[in-house]
Amino acid sequence: MIAGALSRVSKEVGGSFRDSVNAFEPRKVAAQVESVLFDNWGFRDESNYDKYEAIIHFLILDEIKEFRRQVLVGEIPPEMLLNMSFEQLQQRYPQTRSYLDYVAPK
Repeated sequence: MIAGALSRVSKEVGGSFRDSVNAFEPRKVAAQVESVLFDNWGFRDESNYDKYEAIIHFLILDEIKEFRRQVLVGEIPPEMLLNMSFEQLQQRYPQTRSYLDYVAPK
């Protein structure tokens, strides 16, 4: 799923970003993201499942193409994904507020 989402970035960005985006291999970045998430959270760490699900959902959502681009080009490295709170995600991407209100732990 992550590789598929990141593969869409080159089609979504404008001409000014296209060359820099095309310098990154979506499958390789996806593998790095999955590796960091797995190394830190394991296969089914229930305490982080909601956050894992939110990260995947964010990568797929059409409304936040910028998030996908930032992950692909390393502006948001995999390690940063681990440490971003639901509140930080809402601040950076306000269009996701309704989804995060639904999945964020109360």
